[in-house]
Amino acid sequence: MGKIKHKYIDAAVIFIVTVICVTIFSKSSPLYPLNDWVDSNCFFTVGKSMANGKILYKDIYEQKGILLYVFHSLAYYISNTTFLGVYIFEIISGFIFLYFSFKTAKLYIDRKFIIFIPIFASIIYSLPCFAHGDSAEEFCLPFLSYAIYIGIRSIKNNIKIKNIEYIIIGITAACVLWIKFTMVGFYIGWIILPVIIAVKSKDFKCLLKIFLLFASGVIVCTLPVFIYFYINNAINDCVKVYFYNNIFLYGGENNSIFIVNLLRNLFVSIFTSGLLYIMLGFGIFLIKSTKNKLERLQIILPFITLVSFIFIGSKAYIYYSFILSSFAIFGFIAICKFLYNIKLSKILMIAVYSVCLVVTVLISSNTYMILFQKQDLPQYKFKDYISKYENPTLLNYGFLDGGYYTVCDIVPNCKFFCSLNINLPEMTEMQDDYVNNGKVDFIVTRDLEKNFDLYICVAEEKYYFENDEHIDRLYVLKDMNSYL
Repeated sequence: MGKIKHKYIDAAVIFIVTVICVTIFSKSSPLYPLNDWVDSNCFFTVGKSMANGKILYKDIYEQKGILLYVFHSLAYYISNTTFLGVYIFEIISGFIFLYFSFKTAKLYIDRKFIIFIPIFASIIYSLPCFAHGDSAEEFCLPFLSYAIYIGIRSIKNNIKIKNIEYIIIGITAACVLWIKFTMVGFYIGWIILPVIIAVKSKDFKCLLKIFLLFASGVIVCTLPVFIYFYINNAINDCVKVYFYNNIFLYGGENNSIFIVNLLRNLFVSIFTSGLLYIMLGFGIFLIKSTKNKLERLQIILPFITLVSFIFIGSKAYIYYSFILSSFAIFGFIAICKFLYNIKLSKILMIAVYSVCLVVTVLISSNTYMILFQKQDLPQYKFKDYISKYENPTLLNYGFLDGGYYTVCDIVPNCKFFCSLNINLPEMTEMQDDYVNNGKVDFIVTRDLEKNFDLYICVAEEKYYFENDEHIDRLYVLKDMNSYL
């Protein structure tokens, strides 16, 4: 009875910690006037477009997996002009991630680790690689943390992974595949060890069972995706956009060999997300103290394959490394073991809590925006002008989605609703066609002043974003402007 009570208490504590951290550190939370991250707004615009009948990759172009946009479609139904729905999904995702990270920690130290969960969570969510909140990496963390826990528990407790757990692992692998396929590398490393154990013991029946159970989980999640694209005659679009274009066109031309890309991107990631790698580094002490070689491999193999896949491309943005937070728990366990040994007093623990909260709030790259009001942002200033027109159309021209579709609740009428980081002439040609032929009522640009033949600039606002000052401009059709 006591263990059951502790289980619910632990879950409640973790949930409260998650709500606090996501509320403070994610720009999707109600504390912020807007999540102004261009990636997040791309996701929301595509999710909104799908909710309004557009077919992903065929009618609306973006580069991530369909499941990420399904989340944002659901978020759109919760709130169509704010990120309230995304905020709720971030809390759910964060809770699962922290819950299974805690369960992994309990395999090494007792449940008193719960007192360190607020510190662990605040550090993770204040990392630069957390970006603005609402990244694909953030939504994949719970899937990886579950698989890590199942794998480590099996070895440490010397128990077999259950059939249902293999199926769930397969489902989580498919979820990651259909959010951002580069992170599927984790599962290659994860599945290697059970396969090695089965082969070494010549238990080929077990090997076949592992394959079938894992594959069935993947199929359960992938079948609805296949059906969606099949009934909408968009399978070719899915293969071309999500796989071919991402592999061969994303990030522009780069002739570097894979290992060069990997080392370069990893070095940049270490330089920009140092605190994360310090925590990962402490994990080495935990691994070295572990006598069981299988346990070491269950940590090291998926980590290596994950790193290899996420950094092997021609480009790596700061938020790529956030998925490695799933392994940060091992370093934090090593730190907590040391703190256990020196037996911190309650007063000192309160001091540590206080300092940690203050420091993480200060180092977060997002919290500056809590002080902003909606009227301070160009998105809402431009909305006042755009809303004068009935059923307006808009094109985000020459840069990633600036949040204007979100704030103005506009479903784009152009497949290439913004300019993405991909070498695709068709994208520029279609945007120029819409501009040259007046197919949209309004155009928004960032750091780009142009003399459009059919449009006139009616508003201009300075805008602070990602440590730099920008200028956003609003253009309107000349004929429509004279009408207004």
